[in-house]
Amino acid sequence: MRNLPLSLLALFLFVFAPQSPVDAQISPTLSDGFHDQLSAILEAYRSGNKAAGEQLIEGFRLSHPDEWFTEHLGPDRSSTLAERYNKLFPLFAADLERTILDSLENKFNLVIVLKEGTEEPPSMLLPSMKLSGIKTTMQTALFYSTFDRRSGGISTGSWARAFTYQSGAFRFIGYGSLPFWIWEKDTIVGSPKRPLQMATLIQSVPPVYPASAQALRTEGKVSLMLRIDTEGKVKDARVMSGDPSLTQAAIDAVRQWRFKPPIQNGSSVESDYVADVVFKLH
Repeated sequence: MRNLPLSLLALFLFVFAPQSPVDAQISPTLSDGFHDQLSAILEAYRSGNKAAGEQLIEGFRLSHPDEWFTEHLGPDRSSTLAERYNKLFPLFAADLERTILDSLENKFNLVIVLKEGTEEPPSMLLPSMKLSGIKTTMQTALFYSTFDRRSGGISTGSWARAFTYQSGAFRFIGYGSLPFWIWEKDTIVGSPKRPLQMATLIQSVPPVYPASAQALRTEGKVSLMLRIDTEGKVKDARVMSGDPSLTQAAIDAVRQWRFKPPIQNGSSVESDYVADVVFKLH
């Protein structure tokens, strides 16, 4: 991974270090390409060139989405998916711009880790999560990136976005770690209204190690996408990755966590938070 200029390091810290055998499959060339797209956007806004920044963010849009969906998901549903996509992308663009402007104003580090993606839904679904049953009809390059907002070395909020790779650039395809088409319409309605002040973890509860997992000496990390409500409580928890024998214990633990509610325009609002629960035998 090429080094960032020192002027940018004060604002953003990009990390593409492999953390698992899956992550290790991502080539340095792809990691650098993702880095380059984000760095160019940051530099444009940093120099005061908002128009250039908006144009560079537009580079994350699928080129000719109708054709892309026809090729990858079949002609019968391409128009419907393109319509959904064209409603989702402006929300992603506005959200990314807010993140950039927030970084410039508050000078925080944003740790970004690019990972190999998948279409497979989590093993455990919340009642509100409705699967569409749609699958790609040809091999598709899928990735997702976690964004961890840190101040003074402490995480003050994290989230994930899904991407594909098309014509030499990364393109947005979903919120969280999965592409939008695996969900029924309106299951994921768009960008969480992520506030400029992020939710802050103030109380955590360690997980209870499942006896069956202990007996098999199963260790590992469970990554969860949490929805934090206006009171700082965990409203929903969705499994992004982790051993199935550990996921329920992780969910039970994080539901007891408490956060300082995120603030937007002076009021508490809901937001997403990526939580990692580690299980390690002593």
